[in-house]
Amino acid sequence: MMSSTSAVFVGDGTLLARCAQAWCDAGHTVAFVATRNAEVAQWARQQGIAHRLIAAGEAVDLPQLGFDYFFSVANLEVLPPALLRRARKLAINFHDGPLPRYAGLNAPAWALVQGEREHGVTWHEMTDRVDAGRIVKQKTFAIAPDETALSLNARCWEAGLAAFAEIASDAARGELPLLPQSGARTYFARDR
Repeated sequence: MMSSTSAVFVGDGTLLARCAQAWCDAGHTVAFVATRNAEVAQWARQQGIAHRLIAAGEAVDLPQLGFDYFFSVANLEVLPPALLRRARKLAINFHDGPLPRYAGLNAPAWALVQGEREHGVTWHEMTDRVDAGRIVKQKTFAIAPDETALSLNARCWEAGLAAFAEIASDAARGELPLLPQSGARTYFARDR
C-alpha cells in the first residue's frame, strides 16, 4: 500500500532541493525547509513550501509542526538530539562516504588521499553519535584513475540523489529497511 508522509529538510546545498523534489515526486509532502543557502530558500518559495533562511552562526530552529521524517542533506552542523526526535518515524542524514569507514568530514578527499579504488555514499539514521546510526541506503562505485576531489564529490551527489529516490519509494511502500553498520570505523574530524 502506498502512503504519503511528510518531511522536514535541513541543509545548505542544492542536493537538498533535488532530494526534496524527489520526495514530492514520490507522492509525499515537504512540511518545511531550513537552509543557509539562498538558492534553496528560493526553490522552496517557488514550490510554495514553508521555509526559513538561517543566518550564518544561527542555530537551526523549526516551527511547531508535525512531520514523519527529518532529512539532513549537505548539512555540516551537528543538530541537537531533541530536534531529531521530533520526527515521528526517523531522522536521516546524507553522508558523502561509505560508513563506517569514512565517518566525519571531507570523505571524498580522504578516500583519494588513502588511495581507495571504491567510494560511495550513505543515507543513515541520525543518532547522538555523528555518522553512527543504522544504514538506510548505501551506494558504492569505482573511483576513476583520474578522479579529483571535485569530480568525486559530484559523483557522490549523483549517487546520493539516486539512493534518495529509492528511499522515497521505499517510504511510500512503508518499507524502509535499516541495517546496522559493520566493519572498522574511521572518523575524520573537522580539524584533521
